[in-house]
Amino acid sequence: MLDNWIETKPLVEFLYDACGNMTDDFNRGIQVDYIPGLNLPKTIRFQEGYIENGYFYNGVKYSKQRFDEMGNLLESETYFDNLVLRNGRPYRILHDEGYI
Repeated sequence: MLDNWIETKPLVEFLYDACGNMTDDFNRGIQVDYIPGLNLPKTIRFQEGYIENGYFYNGVKYSKQRFDEMGNLLESETYFDNLVLRNGRPYRILHDEGYI
């Protein structure tokens, strides 16, 4: 039975940087690196791989690339205003009521 089962949790579940951004989530195995000054997530690491985000100088996101744990590119998204390209092909058009 479960009578003798003991759940163990890390003493610290989350870590934050000086700006209040979460940098580590030990429960989910996630680590996040932020762009200094913009406080936007640049790299998000997890067990299955990582995500790299690209931003313009004003903080507008222009790309997202997803890699596996070996560093192989799995998926690439590029953002042009309301148009989203996935792996170089049109994927979505964003508008006020959602997307097409």
